[in-house]
Amino acid sequence: MFISSMLLYGINTQGLPEGHFLDTIGIYSAIFTPVVFVYIFYVLYKRYLTKDIELLWFVSSVTFVVSLLLSFRQRIDIEHFAPYLIVALPIVAQTFSSSYRVRLKMFRSKYKIIFTVSVIFLIFNSLLMFLNKDLYLFLDEPQKHFAYKMHIAKELAKELKSKGFTCVSTKKHMQTRLKFYGVSKCENNILTGCDKSIKKVPDVTISYKDKVLYTACVTIINNK
Repeated sequence: MFISSMLLYGINTQGLPEGHFLDTIGIYSAIFTPVVFVYIFYVLYKRYLTKDIELLWFVSSVTFVVSLLLSFRQRIDIEHFAPYLIVALPIVAQTFSSSYRVRLKMFRSKYKIIFTVSVIFLIFNSLLMFLNKDLYLFLDEPQKHFAYKMHIAKELAKELKSKGFTCVSTKKHMQTRLKFYGVSKCENNILTGCDKSIKKVPDVTISYKDKVLYTACVTIINNK
């Protein structure tokens, strides 16, 4: 079914081959925290060696291996693969619990440390996700924020509507996101970044706590 999904929706393989293997490993580590990610990999590999294979193992392992293989050639959309790896968490919890219970109390300290460190990392990760916009206050360039590509669209759509623009034409990625928030596509209003060489006040400015994140200009084309 995973292969069918890939064939149906496709994977973008355009452009020159570029190695992003380490980037992919880093993103997985950021999503699951380094300790949990390493343990997930350990559990999947251990179950492969012991032939303790089940459906959840297949779902997570196949997707994980495919994502790593693709990352040798190109940057992958991690959101297409990470949800499948989450399926492995019940297996990980089961393995950890079994390993913990079969040991005497004097030999459980290592597992207690791993569990404590994992929980601390998970709490930190969760706080970072919920409070990620506060990081903009410490960045000189907003584009360097790890979630910058996930922001802007909602606020931009709201700002455009407040100025009477219910449809615009812009870059494909942003166009799709704006459509989700109720701003459709049309050829009369062109949304572009403001040219700094032209001293024009931006039509749209998106800021967070007085920190400007995005500016754009809308060019109205009259075809009549």
